[in-house]
Amino acid sequence: MHSLVLLTLGLIAVPGAAQPYTYIDEGGTPHYTDTPSRHVLSAPVVLTPLNRLPARAIDPQTDPQALLPERESQPVFFRYTVLEVSGLPEGQALRANNGTFSVQVRVEPPLRAGHRLQLVLDGTPYGVPGRSREIKLDNVDRGEHRLAARILHGNTEVQRSADATFHLQRARLR
Repeated sequence: MHSLVLLTLGLIAVPGAAQPYTYIDEGGTPHYTDTPSRHVLSAPVVLTPLNRLPARAIDPQTDPQALLPERESQPVFFRYTVLEVSGLPEGQALRANNGTFSVQVRVEPPLRAGHRLQLVLDGTPYGVPGRSREIKLDNVDRGEHRLAARILHGNTEVQRSADATFHLQRARLR
């Protein structure tokens, strides 16, 4: 059985290693073939070596953009390793008497060309998408809220962070 497999592989490889020949017919048209003709004078074709370039090693940790080149016509979907909302107190309420405060968005690697950040407050997009990683929220009502960050390419959401839950305290006038 082993020798049958080797024989089959050898027969498959023979046509790929065939020497090409060329000849010119009575009308002056050149022809190419893999077997020399007995009736017409044919000459072997000398093939030049193929151009070969060594492969460039790509490390996605240091050069993530090398894997997915930007295209203008359609968005490139790319996974950021870190996307999270920070700047919210953990385990305690956020005190903002007028409902205005800022949060930071951690993004790693840095935002790619054409990508923008936008917050999602309680499931609704908040503010105008931009490239700033510090975003100000204005006049947020008191109580419990969910806040996430999303990355957009045009109007298409590329990635969304996990929701961060926080409680906002505001001064109450009587």
